Amino acid sequence: VFTIGITKEGRWMFYDGNEENIKDGSWVNLANQNVEINLIPSGNKEVGLKFEDGRVEKIDVLFPVLHGPYGEDGTIQGLFEISQIPYVGCGVLASSVGMDKLICKKVFSQIGLPQVDYTYTNKWEFNINKDDIVKGRFSLIYPEKGVKVNGTKLEWDDEIDKIYYTCNCGGKYDRCYMAVRLIINGDEEERPNPDKPINPDQGGGSGGGTTTPDQKPDQKPDEKPNKPVNISARIMGKNRYETAAKIADELVKNNVSYNSVILVNSDKSMADGLSAASLSGKKNAPILLVKKDSIPTEAMSKIEKAKNVYIIGGEGAISKKVENQLKGKNITRISGKDRYETSAKIANMLGGYKMAFIVNGAKGEADAMSVSSVAAKYGAPILLTNGKTSTHPVKEGVSYFVIGGRGVVSNQLADKYNADRIAGVDRYSTNRKVIDEFYYDSKKVYFAKGDTLVDALTASLLAKENGMVLVSKNANHKKLEGKEAVQVGGMDFEISFE
Repeated sequence: VFTIGITKEGRWMFYDGNEENIKDGSWVNLANQNVEINLIPSGNKEVGLKFEDGRVEKIDVLFPVLHGPYGEDGTIQGLFEISQIPYVGCGVLASSVGMDKLICKKVFSQIGLPQVDYTYTNKWEFNINKDDIVKGRFSLIYPEKGVKVNGTKLEWDDEIDKIYYTCNCGGKYDRCYMAVRLIINGDEEERPNPDKPINPDQGGGSGGGTTTPDQKPDQKPDEKPNKPVNISARIMGKNRYETAAKIADELVKNNVSYNSVILVNSDKSMADGLSAASLSGKKNAPILLVKKDSIPTEAMSKIEKAKNVYIIGGEGAISKKVENQLKGKNITRISGKDRYETSAKIANMLGGYKMAFIVNGAKGEADAMSVSSVAAKYGAPILLTNGKTSTHPVKEGVSYFVIGGRGVVSNQLADKYNADRIAGVDRYSTNRKVIDEFYYDSKKVYFAKGDTLVDALTASLLAKENGMVLVSKNANHKKLEGKEAVQVGGMDFEISFE
């Protein structure tokens, strides 16, 4: 039996010393670094252990005793599969599903296995709404007294014959936190506090039942969601200016009153507007489109209803002539020497944010629009960079996300902010991953063209609770299936689900 250890830095080393040294971590300094470990068939190299004297020990079976990420999440099992070496334990899929608490429970629900009620939250959501979540759906349900946790044991007074308890779980490396409800000595058919279920309308999971977030209540687990026969609504005008104005009207219909508006010029570039979504959410202000020297009639009709007007960009984008048409309004112009500085100034206006997005300000317009609704929902700044360096300060307590692949935002920049990366092979797959991350249980979705992007920007406030899907003639539109889909802006193609 040979022992191979993996350091925290990811180095594989052969160790044949005392087992006690493994417990205290000192084995790292005692390992034999001259033994070559080869698990990948390549060239003339044999799979196995090559010792200093040249002999090669073939590996008959691998026995992983690793815990946590890279050990029991299917990644190392995948390496073993590629090596074509037999190994002990679960395979790639079972390891991956079993490691992910949320996916595991969704699989159980899909095949109808009974399980206790549960709810969950992503780590970023927990970071933003920690107090509300802990006091809300992650709290002790009943009774308030007579129950205590002693280590891993739940203890209660003898006179309490029924306990409903919410147990929280989620470790340092878990991507989400989860709460499960335990019913002890109770009728398993009875539901505690039916007026306050553990799975709330917002932010909760698919606990306790046999439906998943993409299923309808009367849909069987093995049935696919129905494709939408018709788009549920369309918000579009004869041009982008009227579409933005109609979006403002739609906000009012949804009981969103506003006394502020944001003006953006998108005629030649989306540069200044890329960072506007977060301010829109913070100020509850619709984004309206103007020209450099004039305000279209469609926009002016909405501006007249507001007291405060925020102009995004310098006079090269929106001139003084526009300001002169805004007499009687409280005007704030937000601009820097370039798009990067403008985004920094918007971030400073937002103040104590707990989430931020790092994007490439020159190549990542679509990436910025993919998270525009999220930015509006959480007042999270979209920080524009050149993809390699950034002067935006790293703030403690902020969850950072890089949007886009390494070709647009480098690993070094992502590491600077200790950011999670959300990226796909193109703007549309990146957008789908954003939807998966931030709108995993939404039954409604807005969609707009992914090439012009301007409608996605102006709809960011309206779509903040449901997400914005970017579409094109040839993109994958599976995210629209089985959901209430609202079209924003005109389309010169039909939505295909093939």
